[in-house]
Amino acid sequence: PAPPAPPAPPAPSDANADPNVNANTHIAAPAPAEIIFLGTGSAEPSKYRGSSGILVRLPSAGGGVDNGGGAHHGPITTSGGGGGGWLLLDAGEGVAGAMMRYLGPEGCAAAMAGLRAVWVSHHHPDHMLGVPGVLAARPKGAPPLPLVGPRSLEKWMRESPAP
Repeated sequence: PAPPAPPAPPAPSDANADPNVNANTHIAAPAPAEIIFLGTGSAEPSKYRGSSGILVRLPSAGGGVDNGGGAHHGPITTSGGGGGGWLLLDAGEGVAGAMMRYLGPEGCAAAMAGLRAVWVSHHHPDHMLGVPGVLAARPKGAPPLPLVGPRSLEKWMRESPAP
């Protein structure tokens, strides 16, 4: 004879249920991070390779509640904002254009509006010449954008014409 089947898992108990959560409501999982390589290194942008730039879609804070109305975190797409915003790691010349090519006009506008910070690793043109282009592409009235990088970035930005 065949061995007996393993026992079924116990049914959920209402004793452990959260009294503040309706049985018809569930908590949506946080959206995962997304990484888009805009450029992986080049002295100047070219058709095949762009200057350094990595766009990171930050995970949402999570805890989004779906009450059946469809207001929940869906799958990650490269179009649109939402979630926890975006972080740009390095901004070589041409990253704003690369964002437009990868995300399309609407996705790029949403990402520029949702940009939380630009982080520049070091003072080389292929890592920071695109900062003014990113600032110029941000929507009017967008909150100030933190720039994190070497002291030379601050000096260079102060001496550069405003976008």
